[in-house]
Amino acid sequence: MKKLISLLLIAVLVLSMAFAGGSKEGTATDGSKPLVLRVSIPESATDNKSVAMFEVKEAVERRTEGRVILEIYCNGELGTFQESIETITQGGNIIDGTSPSAYADYGCYDMMALDLMRMIRSPEEAEKLNDSQLFKDLCAQLEEASNIKVLAVNWPMQPRCILSTKPINSVEDINGLIIRVPTASYVAFFKRLGASTVSMSMADTYTAMQQGSADACEFPLGTLYTNSLYEVGKYCYLSEHTYAPCMWCMNADLFNSLSPEDQQIMIEEFAAAGRRFSQKNLDSLAADRQKLEENGVIFVEPSAEDIAVMDAAAVASAEDFPGLSDGIIEKVEEALGR
Repeated sequence: MKKLISLLLIAVLVLSMAFAGGSKEGTATDGSKPLVLRVSIPESATDNKSVAMFEVKEAVERRTEGRVILEIYCNGELGTFQESIETITQGGNIIDGTSPSAYADYGCYDMMALDLMRMIRSPEEAEKLNDSQLFKDLCAQLEEASNIKVLAVNWPMQPRCILSTKPINSVEDINGLIIRVPTASYVAFFKRLGASTVSMSMADTYTAMQQGSADACEFPLGTLYTNSLYEVGKYCYLSEHTYAPCMWCMNADLFNSLSPEDQQIMIEEFAAAGRRFSQKNLDSLAADRQKLEENGVIFVEPSAEDIAVMDAAAVASAEDFPGLSDGIIEKVEEALGR
């Protein structure tokens, strides 16, 4: 009898755990199978981007009543953004956020113009871009060509700055550096400042700077801190060469499989989180600098002459992208309110 009771108790416990597991996985309240989307984030779980995305997760799952589930993977667990984009085009259930220029070769080359250095100069400009008709037209072109649905682009980072193992006291000191950069628009810019560029994952950047195969990298101050890059680079040049808006995308067929109401929820929550993300970045900027200084990082502000040199390099960098349509840079500037 005792053995029978024990077996019954175990059975009840297993069933209870199964029931609880189903709820945790977000089974939709209408009994249908939820759409599970994996969100790829290269930054750490404590980065402002990750914090903002967990807020998106909570809001989307609550408002869709479990019909959409977001699983968040930090520290590049799902691979590079190139791998994620390829997976998205093939119907994979990934949401990836990276620079618009990363999508330029997927049927909308003018996305490259959005990532030229010194193009996006404030969070307000990223918001204007997100709401502009020009951006909507570019997104429609991308979706038609590669089945990629854009959810939002109003996720500007903190202004990106240079962290180096060697002192940078003026823009002239960038000449000769080997600097890690993410995409071609950065290559075009830093080439004109005399630097050599290398491409690698964020995880490999620390080791490269530690071992001397790279002299420098460029990231927002918060990213420099949360990834402990201050341990291998002690000189920060506040170039603020871009606010690098993050553009979140997913497979268009999966997006269109949602009801119009759930589609609207996705668009609304990603845009709303972008505004919160921008504010988080602004609010933490001073604290991030202080934390880096406490760890021995020396900061240098560019002079007016240095800024003029960087502006000229940014304008000239467009020459590296002859595939841009005529007048697209002027159209972007108009959309930004300039």
